[in-house]
Amino acid sequence: MARILLVDDETAIRHLVSSALAHFGHECVSALDAAAARDLLKTQSFELVIADVNMPGENGLDFIAHVTEAYPDMATLILSVLDDPAVAQKALDIGVYGYVIKPFDIFALRISVECALRRRELEIANRRYREDLERLMEQKTQELHRYQEDYAALVKNLPCVVSTGLKDWSLVFVSEQIREVTGYDSEVFLSGQKRWNECIVPEDLPILSQAIQEAIPRNGAFIRQYRIVDAHGRIRWIEDRGRVVLMPD
Repeated sequence: MARILLVDDETAIRHLVSSALAHFGHECVSALDAAAARDLLKTQSFELVIADVNMPGENGLDFIAHVTEAYPDMATLILSVLDDPAVAQKALDIGVYGYVIKPFDIFALRISVECALRRRELEIANRRYREDLERLMEQKTQELHRYQEDYAALVKNLPCVVSTGLKDWSLVFVSEQIREVTGYDSEVFLSGQKRWNECIVPEDLPILSQAIQEAIPRNGAFIRQYRIVDAHGRIRWIEDRGRVVLMPD
């Protein structure tokens, strides 16, 4: 059972529609104009509002526009003798769920009412789903930020260089300790000014390349010692412990 607010200045229509809605299992409260309907909305809750277009005082379209804005979870229907495409288009523009032309068939009215109520339920469920999804995304984003902060703090205090590279030898992440090993600031690598293979002594580059290729069919892990040339032209030995991660195409 739904609670429905009927707004129409014609007594006969109010009686007919109220009786029909009661027969269909709904509770109907009626008002003869928009002002009375506004007062009812302030104190009572409804799932659906049905309003005529031409009424004394505020017309039905302006009243429905108010309902749509002030009560977004409330379904709305227009019930009018006006078979005017311009009026129908304005009703659609303000978000009504249906437009029933007088004189109407009672069972056609029932279909419009039931469709409006079901659409309302779907829209409320959809909105709640989006809100839950947004809350979940916000929660996951906060968790990710905390993880990133913890990871950054851990990396900063490790007595080694931590990096992530691509198959073209560019680095997409490298810790600040890279300066102690190579003499280059991390930004030199992250900006693409220098790739890691450019630091390796040319004779030793095949050693690391072979280690990476051999690691792929296993668990991806490798350990190799090789030489690099630092920013001052000095040869330095390093031990590289890494893991190859294959990304899907």
